[in-house]
Amino acid sequence: MSQKNNGNASSPLKKSWLRKTGKVLWLTVKWSIGILLIGGFLAAGIAYGRVAAILKDEPVRSHETIIQKLQENAETGYVYFLDDSVIGQLRTDEDRTLATYEEIPKKMRDAVLAIEDKDFNKHN
Repeated sequence: MSQKNNGNASSPLKKSWLRKTGKVLWLTVKWSIGILLIGGFLAAGIAYGRVAAILKDEPVRSHETIIQKLQENAETGYVYFLDDSVIGQLRTDEDRTLATYEEIPKKMRDAVLAIEDKDFNKHN
């Protein structure tokens, strides 16, 4: 007698194919993660070595020296014509100009005090 084919004959083939595909996919993901980790550690090591090679001859600076270097160019520079008229400004990351206390608007002084003093509005 002949048996009817209800798709059961192909079921083991489907399971086998899915199992093989799953194994291949798992191996691919596992190797990709491993290669990325190794590549990341390699890149970090190269970067660390490069920075260490650049900075090996640099002396360790004191806190005072660092503060002095940071404040060295903190003021805005001005460029003048020969007749002392201003051509323009040389700006830095910290664009500062000297001002007297009287030149600072009262609202600005109050704002700075309000930031620093939580009881600002309670004072006389």
